[in-house]
Amino acid sequence: MSSLSLPPECIDYVIDHCHSDIITLLTCGLVCRAWYGASRYHLFTVVELSNFRTKNFPALLCSTNPSLTITIIPFLQELSLHLLPDSPDTWLKTLVSALPEYIPLRTLRIFCHGVQLSADVRQRFTTTFRSITSLALFESTLFRRSLAADVQFICSFPDLETVLFYGHHRHDLHIDSNAVILPKSVRALKLDLPSLATEALMNWLLAHEHIPVPSVMRVFRVTENSVPAFRKYLQACRNRLEDLMLFLYQWKTDPSDFDLSQHGSLKSIYLNCNGSSTLKTVHAILLSASQSKATIENVLLRVGSYELAESDDWVALNSLLTSLGGSCKTTVVMDDNGTYETEVRNRLPGCKRLDVVRASMPSLASQYTSEVYDRMKQF
Repeated sequence: MSSLSLPPECIDYVIDHCHSDIITLLTCGLVCRAWYGASRYHLFTVVELSNFRTKNFPALLCSTNPSLTITIIPFLQELSLHLLPDSPDTWLKTLVSALPEYIPLRTLRIFCHGVQLSADVRQRFTTTFRSITSLALFESTLFRRSLAADVQFICSFPDLETVLFYGHHRHDLHIDSNAVILPKSVRALKLDLPSLATEALMNWLLAHEHIPVPSVMRVFRVTENSVPAFRKYLQACRNRLEDLMLFLYQWKTDPSDFDLSQHGSLKSIYLNCNGSSTLKTVHAILLSASQSKATIENVLLRVGSYELAESDDWVALNSLLTSLGGSCKTTVVMDDNGTYETEVRNRLPGCKRLDVVRASMPSLASQYTSEVYDRMKQF
């Protein structure tokens, strides 16, 4: 007597409903023979590997049973590699030797926690993952890094659309613009680098024959008071940028360095200003953006609770945000050590669409930083 089973359409429906619940998908596979075949896309679309936790994954790719490889490789869309200093060379060599010639990957994230990628490993990644459109390269320690070598590695992927680059690079800051060119397809550039490295990167971009201009730019770390290359590149991006995030950790910020009066395409801006006169800096930058005649839809501001004492600065900021109109949504991100929603709303009475959120709460504001900071907290 043959056992009964659900129609394939029902299985597909249930799997789609549980698409992000990996535990449920795996549990159901224990009692349904047809389950794994249908749920492979959901199980293997996103894979996270670590030389510390998932040492046996290369063996799975090397399996003599070809069906095992077939069930994994075609479904990979996102791959995250976490490399810690725990005999990484052996694990990496095994992984690289197990990789097929080509994997139709779309997103690659590499977290190097004090680990240097060899030239052979970089070349193999460039070949095997040549079709990726999103690359995140992290270096979480003060391990000596070459900015030029890492930028060359990033630019070796021809179809990139999104680049996220995090590190503490202070060496080999000169990048040859004749030998290394940013792929023309890049639309989002997200940088969390020391100011000197950011300046070197901006000088390299400006040296291109045709200056590459993204529509999304997020700069997580500006610490030097003087940023001439960044200022010049920001001017080169006029009327092209749609989404801009600036985390300014300067002691004294010159708002003219971040003049947005020529950015008529700007739709969203996130400002996190630190140092002296932060509200005045925010006001000056937003004022320049309002002069661009752009239709700004989202303004996100990270404000310290101590700024609530600056009453005159809040009056000016309220007037400016009110002038942006009802179509603009304002989100104020406050410190996590208290609740200040009532105080903020009292200081911005003219904002018809106002949200006040705490820094760690899921929100539009946290989406900007979660791709860097939340992922780094895992290790």
